[in-house]
Amino acid sequence: MHAFDVLSPIGCHYHQTERFWEVTIFASRTEIVGGPKDGTQTSSKFSLDLQGVSRLLDDVTEMHWQALPLDGDDDLGPHISLVGRRAGNEVWLRILAEAPPRFEPGRIIWAYDGTSEEAWK
Repeated sequence: MHAFDVLSPIGCHYHQTERFWEVTIFASRTEIVGGPKDGTQTSSKFSLDLQGVSRLLDDVTEMHWQALPLDGDDDLGPHISLVGRRAGNEVWLRILAEAPPRFEPGRIIWAYDGTSEEAWK
């Protein structure tokens, strides 16, 4: 991930099924506290090196890009998805464009003094 601004903390959700490891990675949101934009949440802007991501796996058997949410219940939204192997394990890796709504912001910016703090510790 190459940030275009200060990248907020990175979140990771993982789960092992009978078939493979599911790993989902995303940049958390930032919430503004105070001032006229109080309560506003923003997402970090970043680009993704797809060749670099594919090298995270020993071999890649599938690579997909989901450009838009499928419906209102799609918690993942836009993301890239790779299926392959790493260290002998089947892996389904997803990197999301934005944090899923169920996760709290990972960073807080205090509008009045411009300081920030990491909410995920």
